[in-house]
Amino acid sequence: MSRVWKFFVSLAVFAALCALGLSWFVNHEVERAFNQVVADVPDLSLSYDDISVDIFDHCVELTKVDATLPWGQRATADLVRITAFDQRNPLPHFVTAQAMGLAIENVPATMGSWTGPLASMGIDGIRGDAALDYAYDQTTSLLTVKTLSLDSPELGHVELSGVVDRLDLAQLRVEKFLGMRLHSADMVFIDRSLVELLVGGMARLLNTSESDARDRIRAEIAAMVRYAHGDRNRAAADALAGLEDFVAAPGMIAVSLRPVEPVPLLYFFMGRDIYDNMRLFNVEVTTDAERHI
Repeated sequence: MSRVWKFFVSLAVFAALCALGLSWFVNHEVERAFNQVVADVPDLSLSYDDISVDIFDHCVELTKVDATLPWGQRATADLVRITAFDQRNPLPHFVTAQAMGLAIENVPATMGSWTGPLASMGIDGIRGDAALDYAYDQTTSLLTVKTLSLDSPELGHVELSGVVDRLDLAQLRVEKFLGMRLHSADMVFIDRSLVELLVGGMARLLNTSESDARDRIRAEIAAMVRYAHGDRNRAAADALAGLEDFVAAPGMIAVSLRPVEPVPLLYFFMGRDIYDNMRLFNVEVTTDAERHI
């Protein structure tokens, strides 16, 4: 073996050892830093089997995650991938993360008042993949939710996004939420079986068939459409007509809120009914029947 060849072999071995050493060091430091971040978030509990980091794209992955959130909700996940995370604030000002194999039990501690209705539909938990991507600007008190999604093979796919302001993450208390203003919001839902479960639950409650229950739901919505028309509330009438279409033939429904000016969330509690709120928030509905409402 020539000296040149030996040199290149030695260099390759050295580079491999350096890469392994660097990888070990980065993973060790990331785990230490991550555990400290979790400890700094009030009332957050999180455990995992393993943690690793890609030294090239800085993506952190955790396997077999079990978390209890600050508000008491508990969830588990097979894999959590974090590509961006604010380490400077107790409540992160930005997060980009995905959770694969997410599982949320239908228990009061997690689902609250939804526990009973979900149980009546035969839903003992929610499983699927989730994603979260948001950023908070402390200077403007503006929170931008780029993506908050859950894809459940059993129930459906829901994706939310929106912008609110006048939010203080440093003093996140219930009364602080009332001062928030909504700039815009979007929701897209693709049904797989959730509507069928809702209709089935209604049928059992009314002691009738599922087709009759669906007709009754559509009749109630149609009556609301007529009322909105009579009140000359075009936004509410059109949005409710879109909802009736979706109940009749579940598929995809998209709901957007585009108020002319940012609307304080406090307005929800100031005597306005659903029709006034639809007009105030300039609600629009689109279904996969390509009927723009």
